Amino acid sequence: METNHFSSGVARQGRTIAIRIFPDLDVLETIEEVCKDYGIQYAQITTCIGSLRRISMNFVSTPIPKKDATSGSGYTSRMEMDGAFSVLSGQGLVSPAIEQGKLNTHLHFVISGQHDAVYGGHVEHGTRTLTTLDLFLTELQGMRIVRKKDPVTGAVVTSFSQDDE
Repeated sequence: METNHFSSGVARQGRTIAIRIFPDLDVLETIEEVCKDYGIQYAQITTCIGSLRRISMNFVSTPIPKKDATSGSGYTSRMEMDGAFSVLSGQGLVSPAIEQGKLNTHLHFVISGQHDAVYGGHVEHGTRTLTTLDLFLTELQGMRIVRKKDPVTGAVVTSFSQDDE
């Protein structure tokens, strides 16, 4: 369902996959590999804890332009750091990417680093595990998740709808 205020869809929960990602692996690539191995196109990621040796993420740093959709999604800043980080929390969504046969993993982490500094944001490729990353991935059936550029804000956003199949 889509209105002027929201998009929504009702999903049925399918299989729940428990995953441990081994050391020194790209987090997003591994999640997408697991989804492909299980034939999952739509999923929610929950209960995400572990450690990272490299973080690559975007975080919101300026307000989104409301009327100038041509400015793109320049409201975020990129952060890349090497070190030892604890993943305090993580959640996200998996959906088909624009590129045929690829998946899009929209994942956010809250992490802590040296001196208990806390960081959070949208996880990018290049984020790598230190010792482990444990997560649960629940397959979603009966709805579609689409990530695309919003014409109002210029930001890439998520929309939901019922699956017509």
